[in-house]
Amino acid sequence: NLESANNDLITRTSAAYFQVLVGIESLAAAETNEAAAKKQFDYADKRLEVGLAPITDVHEARAQYDQARADTINARNTLKDYYQALTELTGQPVV
Repeated sequence: NLESANNDLITRTSAAYFQVLVGIESLAAAETNEAAAKKQFDYADKRLEVGLAPITDVHEARAQYDQARADTINARNTLKDYYQALTELTGQPVV
């Protein structure tokens, strides 16, 4: 039935739109976490240079920074997938 198909399309489009919004927020959070992890890594590295921190602190900070970078990449890719799904539903490019 046409009305049922229209309602289904509206529901799927709305869900895809809200996924994009969540994806945007997730990416922003990941980028914020990455920036904070980078600062922690830089701080630990500088403390090591002047003899105030052990190398293990630098390695731990580096691992956290690398994980934050990976999380940002994943969030960016997920957002691209969400945009693609919305584009496929609407038939219009979404930027």
